Parts: sequence; C-alpha cells; structure tokens
Amino acid sequence: FKQVRIGLVNERLVLATHTNESAGDAQAWCDRVPFCMGFYQSARTNVTTFVAGGIGAYPQDLEAFPEERQTRTFLKAGPEGKEARMACLLAADPHLLESLTEYAPRDDTFATDAWAPVVDGVDLLQPIMDSIEQGKIATGVKLLVGTNLDEGTEFMFLTPNLSCNATLTELKDWAVAFHGPELAAQVAHLYKSSSLMRPLPACGEGGKPTDIPGEAAVGYNAAMRSAGDAAIRCPTALLAEKTTADTYVYIFSLTPAYSANFGNTTVLGAFHGAEVPFVFKDTFELTTEHERFIADAMACRWRSFAWHGDPGVENCPGGAHWPKYNVVARPVMNFGEGVAIKFSPVIARERCHSFTKSDVFKVPARSTDSAFVV
Repeated sequence: FKQVRIGLVNERLVLATHTNESAGDAQAWCDRVPFCMGFYQSARTNVTTFVAGGIGAYPQDLEAFPEERQTRTFLKAGPEGKEARMACLLAADPHLLESLTEYAPRDDTFATDAWAPVVDGVDLLQPIMDSIEQGKIATGVKLLVGTNLDEGTEFMFLTPNLSCNATLTELKDWAVAFHGPELAAQVAHLYKSSSLMRPLPACGEGGKPTDIPGEAAVGYNAAMRSAGDAAIRCPTALLAEKTTADTYVYIFSLTPAYSANFGNTTVLGAFHGAEVPFVFKDTFELTTEHERFIADAMACRWRSFAWHGDPGVENCPGGAHWPKYNVVARPVMNFGEGVAIKFSPVIARERCHSFTKSDVFKVPARSTDSAFVV
C-alpha cells in the first residue's frame, strides 16, 4: 500500500466501512479482499471506507474539500519493475482501464486541470515545468506548439469572482486573490487596455442583451488573459524557448462562429481547444467560408509537420512561410483573420517573466508606457 494525496469521495461502490480502524488493520482487511483497491480514513469521522476496483470511487483532489484535508488515502501498490508493470497492463481488464481513465484523480484548479500529469516519484520525478526550466527536454524531438488567444475564458469560473465591468481597483483585488500580492501590481501594469491583443470577447452569458462588449469589459478581459497566460501560454512559451530541437509556434486568434460544445461563442473568443475542429477539419463545426479556409491552412500544415517534420514543406493555403522558432525574432504563426507570421512582442515576454520567473524572458527595463502598444 502507498499513501497518496487524493481522497476518494462520492463513492459509487463502497465495499465496507469500519469505525476506529488502524491503518495496519485496514491494510490487512483490504489485502484479504480481491476486489479492494484501497481505502481512505477520515480524521473527522474516524471512519475507514474501503473501495473496489477502478469503478469503486470517484477520486478528487482534497484541496477541493477543505473539511477532508486530514483524510489519509491508501491505494494498493502495483508492480515496481518496468517489465512487471507492462505485463500487468497487458493483462488488465480493458473495462477496468477505461473506468480508471474516466475516474482519474481530479484537481480542476486553473493551474492544474483534471488530467494533469501526476508527480508519482516513478515515471514523473518532478513537475514538468521544472524539468523544462532545467533544460531536461528530449533532444531531437521536433515540436509544433501553440496556444489560443483567449485560453482563460472557459475557466474563469475557477477564479475569484469578477464582474464584467470591473474597475481597475476590482481588477487589482482580483489579481491579489488569484495571483497573490507579489504579482498583483504587475498584472495591472502588464495588462493595460492598449497592450491587449484584439479582438476582445464579450462578457456575459452569451447571446443575451445583458452581455457587455469586449471593449467595455477591459478589466475582466485583462484578468482572463492574465490567467490564461499564467496557466497555459507562458508554460508553452517556456518550452519553445528551452528546447534545442526545431520548433514551430502558433497562436489561434479566431473566434469560432459555432461550437458543438458551447451555445454562444461571443463570450468565449478564441477559447481553449477552439483550434481542434480546424486542425481536423470537422466540417460540421466550420460554418463560414473563412473558417473552412483557416481549417484548410491549419490541417495542411499539421499534416506537413507530421509527415516531414516541417509544416512548410507542402504547398498549403495561405502561403505564409512558417519559420522555425528562435529566441531572437520569436516568430509565431497567427491563424485568425488570415494566416500570417507575427513576432512575439516584448510585453508578452515580460508577462511570462512575471509568471515563470525564468531568465529566458528577461528584457531590459523600459521607461515609457508607449512601448506597451502592440
């Protein structure tokens, strides 16, 4: 048995519950029962709950349940050696594997979503971003990486509440609560209206008369962009900066006219995952001629990269040459109003330096606000 930091809650199939049981007795009981996957012990109730197989529980991160943070969770340890682990995997019940995937340990914070890699001390010895910062990246593996303009819209419900017409003071208070006091002042400074890449998504429920246009929701959009940068864009940019292999970087800035996953996209902008239907040319979600053109341009370049290791080998729509990323010019292919190379502005690096603290994003100090216009 290994003690882990997740707590098993909202159980679907509990084998048994015992009161005032020691961890040793609980392990002995679970060992005797073939279907027992593990157990958790609540310090609050003194109850030990035994759960079965992958379908036995719905694991969630204890950070989401403050009252249960004293819960100790034990899961049966699997085989240690690589060959034994592979044999175990090949012999596993496929339905069990499917349920383990569906009911994986959940986190769902803005920085770490439900499917984040787990530092388990075996396959992953340290956080991935720490490895990237230290340059521990596989050599010779070519990369095509990128992010979307409005990565944060879909997840703002996971951040402190902020009104659509937030004032500068409210933005600063939000930044203190979300980023912490050290970063809060920098966020207000680095996300001025003039430095926000357009277009800005509307704010509200989507398609409602009460929705506020993006240009009138600058404070909210500044918060949204800062959250998306901290959690998604800047870690991606760090990978592009640190790798030594050929790397191609993109930004997707087009607001889809329709999404099968959401009702109205006007308040989502170029949201997290919005580029996927374009890359795979999901025609049922591509409702305009321009969207189909962008999809052709993206799908062709992704195919070219997969086949040749270079997205520019095939004669793709849009015509723009996609140069390799480098830390001097920092070229980024923008899929939005058209297909064009843009160069990562200084302000983008300053933001990432604030969030990652990595020296690769350091830029000389500047004295005028005019430099923030991009």
